[in-house]
Amino acid sequence: MVQRFPWMMMAVMVFALVAVGCSKKPEDALLKHMEKMEKIMDSNMEKPKKGVEELRSYMQSNLPEMLEIVGKAMVELDKIDDKGKREERAKEMMKALEKGSESFATTAQKFGMKVMTDPDAGKYLEEWGESWSGLSGLMDMLGALR
Repeated sequence: MVQRFPWMMMAVMVFALVAVGCSKKPEDALLKHMEKMEKIMDSNMEKPKKGVEELRSYMQSNLPEMLEIVGKAMVELDKIDDKGKREERAKEMMKALEKGSESFATTAQKFGMKVMTDPDAGKYLEEWGESWSGLSGLMDMLGALR
C-alpha cells in the first residue's frame, strides 16, 4: 500500500493539472456549441425539417448554458478595470468568435436555403412561430431588459 500512495498522489496531481488546463474561455465554450449546431445542420441538409427539429431540441437543452456563458463573458470584461485591457480582451473574444463562426455562417446559410424550399420545414417553423404569438407582451418585456 505504501508503494501505491505516490502513484495515487501523482494521478491526483495530473488530474488537477488537466482540469485546470481544460478551463475554457467563454468564447471557446460558445464555439463548441456553434460546432455542434453546425454539425446538426450539415447532417440534415437533405432533411431540413428534421434538422430544424434537432436544432430546436438542442436549443431547448443548451440555451440556458449558452446564455450563462455570455453572462460570464460580460462579467469577465466588467472585472477588467483598465479600459484598454478590457477593450483588448473584448477584441480577443470577437476575433475568436469571428474566426470560429465562418464555417457556421456558411453552413447556416446553405441550411437556411434548404429550409426555405422545403414545405414541411416551412410548415414546422410557421407552427412553431405561431405557438409563441400569444406571448408577445412577455417577449417585449424581456427584450426591454437588454
